[in-house]
Amino acid sequence: MLQRVLVCAGDVSLRITLDAKWQARPLVQAVAKPFAKSYNERVPEAEAVSVAGLERAEVDGCKVDPAALVSEVVPQSARRIDLVFGAPPPREIKVAVAAEGGFELKITLDTRWMGRTFDEAVVVPYLSVYNKRLDSVRHALAPSQLFEVHINGSRLDVPMADLRARPAGVALRHRHVSHVDLYFSAAAVSAAAASSRVSHNLRFVCTMTPDDYRESTELIWHHQGFNAGDAAAMATQLLGAAPLKKLKYIYLYNNDLRDAGVGAIARVVTREHTPALKQLLLNDNRIGSEGAIALAQGCKPSPELDLIALHSNYIGDDGVRALAQAMRRRTLTTRKMTLHSNPEISATGAAAMREVLAECELDAPVAGRGPTPFIPLNYTPQRWADEPNYPDQK
Repeated sequence: MLQRVLVCAGDVSLRITLDAKWQARPLVQAVAKPFAKSYNERVPEAEAVSVAGLERAEVDGCKVDPAALVSEVVPQSARRIDLVFGAPPPREIKVAVAAEGGFELKITLDTRWMGRTFDEAVVVPYLSVYNKRLDSVRHALAPSQLFEVHINGSRLDVPMADLRARPAGVALRHRHVSHVDLYFSAAAVSAAAASSRVSHNLRFVCTMTPDDYRESTELIWHHQGFNAGDAAAMATQLLGAAPLKKLKYIYLYNNDLRDAGVGAIARVVTREHTPALKQLLLNDNRIGSEGAIALAQGCKPSPELDLIALHSNYIGDDGVRALAQAMRRRTLTTRKMTLHSNPEISATGAAAMREVLAECELDAPVAGRGPTPFIPLNYTPQRWADEPNYPDQK
């Protein structure tokens, strides 16, 4: 049966006729795509919309899933479909994809691939490499086994059947994606949840006594695979030995602390517990805005820091505003902060931070510019700064 329905977005409306063939297709394809084409022909180029930027669809005032079939969400009695378009996704998305706790594969999605289904653009390319690396085909994974997806550490609350049918650009909208974790069984999800507990890697830290902490000027724990559970255990040990009057440097970059781990470490970074602290390096830890907010709220007040490194995470404007507000109130104090390579920070967020901190790196450094000094492998950055006369090695 033919179905005629009024489709509206902004001030533009269009009547669309749907036959049985189109009623059996997703609303985003059968309704939003032809509407967007007609809409863009009527408005200036600067006001054009993209199907990949579709934020919401309503049928007679009731919100529906744009990825659902027309026959499921648009009854024959429906009179009107309202579409709300937001900003289209970027022309290119670079994302690290991992499955079952295995290796990460970096995938680049351009506009062509973002128009393909999530399965075609993300799952199939990843598994084609993942399965080749297995010792036996007995453990090979198939796209149809996909059980759950986490984006930037948060579960994507969408039925897997719907997700697999969605265009990748629609499935990943509303967030800047840096990491996609694929789980193919309930057991894999449970194992991932358990990873927030203390890991075996923490045995290196547990050998230190409270006196060791009190005598330490630096804690160099980068590239150790520490997770949020490890960070909580570290914080407990450090607080048990506090005040740490000699501690100047905490290096925790290139781990997997995430938001909860940063929240735990923030309890240590206070003037009461670490009064001499100068550098806190937390870059490359999969930290989002919640982690930045936890850091801003946790150190009240913080020591007089020289540097906080938060680059190469996925902090957004909410996190930046919380940090800026804490600095304005003087509950967080630092001379310099690195925030580059957090692509979700907009120009508005960057401006808010620059208002309170001139020495804030929001632009990624360009490789190959400037001198690169020789630094021995056993020398950390602060040692190089503290001992500038260290002899060069030819």
